[in-house]
Amino acid sequence: MPANIFVRDLTILDCAVAMGSGGAQGASWHVDVEWHGKRDAHGMVLDFGEAKRLAKDCLDTHFDHRLLLPSSQFRAHPFAQSHRMAVFSLGCSKGQDAALLAPVSHFAELKMGTNESGLGISQEGLLQGLAQEFAKKIKNSSPQPQIDSVSVVVREEILTPDVAAYSYTHSLQFHSGNCQRFHGHRNRVEVLNASGGRNRILEKTLAAECHGLYFIGASYLKAPRSCSEFVFLQRALESSAEEEMAWVSYEGSQGPVWLVLPRSQVEVMSSESTVENIAEHLTGKYAHGDHRGSRVRAFEGIAKGSLAP
Repeated sequence: MPANIFVRDLTILDCAVAMGSGGAQGASWHVDVEWHGKRDAHGMVLDFGEAKRLAKDCLDTHFDHRLLLPSSQFRAHPFAQSHRMAVFSLGCSKGQDAALLAPVSHFAELKMGTNESGLGISQEGLLQGLAQEFAKKIKNSSPQPQIDSVSVVVREEILTPDVAAYSYTHSLQFHSGNCQRFHGHRNRVEVLNASGGRNRILEKTLAAECHGLYFIGASYLKAPRSCSEFVFLQRALESSAEEEMAWVSYEGSQGPVWLVLPRSQVEVMSSESTVENIAEHLTGKYAHGDHRGSRVRAFEGIAKGSLAP
C-alpha cells in the first residue's frame, strides 16, 4: 500500500546564494521533507531515524555552508582540478562583482538561471527551485525502489515587521568544520540597553548598515599582487580597480581560498569573524553616545548566536 511520511524542520541550512543582480546574500532556511513510497512488511515507508539521517546528510553534504550559484557564473581556470572559480554580483550600488577561487566543496551548482529581464529570479522562485533541487538529491540518497518520490519545502524564518534582521557572509579559517567556507546567514539582531530593555532604534540602524556585508578578520587581507591567483581573479573581473577591492586569502583544513570583492561590502574586524566576536565588534561600533551601555545580541542564522559581554 502506498503511503507517505514527513518531517517538519528537518534541518536548518546556512549558506550564501548568488542569483543575478540581487548579489550574494547570506541565507538561513528551514527545510521540511516528505517521502512518498510503499509500506514494507511492517507497515513503514521508511524508519524516521533513517529518513532524517539520510536527508540531513544529503543536504549537509551538497548544500550547507556553501556558495550556491548557477552554472553560468563559474569560470574556467588553470589551477588544480580540486578548485573552482566563480564570478558573481554582490548587489552593491556600483555593480562591482566579486570572484572566488576555492575548493570544489565550497560551491553548490544550481540548475537555475535568471528571468527574462536578466535580474535574477524572485525569492519565491528561488525557494521553489531550491526545493526541487534538494528533493532530487534526497530522492537519490533514499532506499530504492521503496521510495517513489520526495517533496521538499524551503522556507525562511518568519519575522514580524518590528524585528530587525539582515543577511551577511563570512569565512572562518580556524573553524574545524565547514564554517571555513565562504557562506552566510540571514538573522535577526537585538540590542539590549543598559536597563535591560530593547533598543529598537539601534537595532534597525545596525541591521540596515550591516545588510549584505562580508565580515572578515584583518589578518585575511592581502596585497593584491602577492600571488598569481589574485592576478588571475582580477583579470576575470576585468574592470575592477585595485584600490576599490578587498583581497582576501586564507588556508583552512579544507584547502586554500582566494576572494576579491568590493571594499564597500567588507566589514573588517580585528579578530576572527565568529558570532561571539561579531557581537562584541558591533557593540563597540554602535553602542556609544546616546546608546552607551547597550549590548548587541548577534544571531548567526536561526535561533543561535551570542550576546556581547
